[in-house]
Amino acid sequence: MAGRGFIGIAAESMGGGRPIAAAAAALFFGVADSLANILQSYSIPSELLMAIPYLATIVGLVVYSAKKQKDEERCIQQNLKEKQEQKK
Repeated sequence: MAGRGFIGIAAESMGGGRPIAAAAAALFFGVADSLANILQSYSIPSELLMAIPYLATIVGLVVYSAKKQKDEERCIQQNLKEKQEQKK
């Protein structure tokens, strides 16, 4: 299973230090890998099938980072709102 280090790092990053969340991310990537293995019986180019786990990793990281950015923006807005209320 060469080249799976990137996927492992992505799962840990998406877990954010929470073992259950990291396991869920790893499960998602494992399902993508299994899907690639299942689809080998069809006439799909093998290059595309080998890329499925990595594409799933990239999609997962994009979704995770968008959610994290949205949460941080919400936190910043809440802090600004609290500071404005304290000045009144």
